[in-house]
Amino acid sequence: MVAHAAGEDSMSHLAPAQSRKVFDQYGSWVKEICDGCGRPIGGISWTIYADPRAWCSAECRETHLPPEWRHAKTEKKKPDQAAIAFPPAGKICLSCSTPLAGKRAGSDFCGDTCRKRFHKKNPPKS
Repeated sequence: MVAHAAGEDSMSHLAPAQSRKVFDQYGSWVKEICDGCGRPIGGISWTIYADPRAWCSAECRETHLPPEWRHAKTEKKKPDQAAIAFPPAGKICLSCSTPLAGKRAGSDFCGDTCRKRFHKKNPPKS
């Protein structure tokens, strides 16, 4: 039987006498057991903010959570190529005069090197 603090729903904390018994039997000091599978928890436990329960692994936590609490895995969506605006066909780099085909709209340089080179040659006037 696992003892727990008054008003706490979690059953994961062991009473000091129970911890001592586990230490005497197995040679390992354990203060918590997993709320999902009942295994002893070592130095690292998986928890959820404002939830007193503790689990032995992320997989155990996800398995024993209610479905509405589980994290939905979302895929990263790539931007639609039609949604990316490209500069006009005749626009060229201000530093090396390379056409800016394939760059985003508003691009003035073909890359960081040209941008830095241009600003080094033409410092801003204050």
